[in-house]
Amino acid sequence: MRYIRAEAVETAASAVAEGAVPLAGGTILVPIIARCERQEQTFVDIGRLAELSRIETTNSALLLGSTVTLDTIARMPATPALRALIQAAKAVGNPQVRRAGTIGGNIAAGVPTADVYPALIAFDAQITSLRGSSSETLSIDKFIPQGRMIVSIQVPNSSEAASAFRKFAWRSSAGITMANVAACLHIRAGTIVASRIVVGGVSAQPQRLSRTEKLLTGRSAIEWNQRLLQEAGTTSAQEAICDLPSPPSPEYRRRLINAGVREALSEILQI
Repeated sequence: MRYIRAEAVETAASAVAEGAVPLAGGTILVPIIARCERQEQTFVDIGRLAELSRIETTNSALLLGSTVTLDTIARMPATPALRALIQAAKAVGNPQVRRAGTIGGNIAAGVPTADVYPALIAFDAQITSLRGSSSETLSIDKFIPQGRMIVSIQVPNSSEAASAFRKFAWRSSAGITMANVAACLHIRAGTIVASRIVVGGVSAQPQRLSRTEKLLTGRSAIEWNQRLLQEAGTTSAQEAICDLPSPPSPEYRRRLINAGVREALSEILQI
C-alpha cells in the first residue's frame, strides 16, 4: 500500500487519474485497509484540501465541496427543497460516522446501501470532477467516478421543489440499509409539474422509478389524497428491481418501498 498526502487539488487529481483512490473521511476505506485488502493500492489523502470543503449557496443551488461531512449537511436547515438531502445525511451511520464521512465518499464508494447518493439522484445533482487537469460537470446519473476526483456537488434549490427521504434499516439509522426512498416533486400553481422518485439499497445501483414518476406528474392538488399515495406505493413496489443477494427477501424490500414512497409523498404533499 502507498499513501500520498496531497498538498493541492491538482496533485490529488493527477494521482487519481493514475489509479490512486481518494481518501478523506475513510469510513469505508479504512476498514478495507485494516483487513489488509488492496495491498497494491495507492491512496491519496484529500482531507486537508480547503478548496474541497467549501459550501456556497445561491438562490437556485447549494454547492458542496466533496469533503463536506455528512454531519455538516445533517445540521443544515431542512427547507422543503433540500429536506431529502438533510434527512439522508442524518440517516447515515451514527454521529461518529457522520462527523468523518463525506458527501464525495458517499457518491464514489459505489456501496449499494448508500443513503445520500439516492437523494442526490432525486435532485438531479450535478457533479464537477477532475481527471488530471481536465474539469467536467455532469448530471449525477451520468457520472462515473473511476479515474476522476470529485471536486464539488451542486444541488438544485428551486422554490418550486419539495422533497423527502425515508430509510429502513436493520436497526435504527446505524444499521445497514434494507431499502431507502428519495422523492423530489416540483409543484407549480398546485400541480405537480415534475417528479423524481429514487429507491436505493435494493440493487447494485439506485433506481429511478419512471412509472411512479409518470403517475404523479400532472396531478393537481384536488387529487392529492390517500388513494394517490396508495397507488404510488403499489406502483413503486411493483416497478422496483430488488435483486441484492443479501437478506431480506425481495418481497419484504418491496413492502418497504411501498411504505417509504407513501410516507415520503405524504410529507411532501402534507396529506
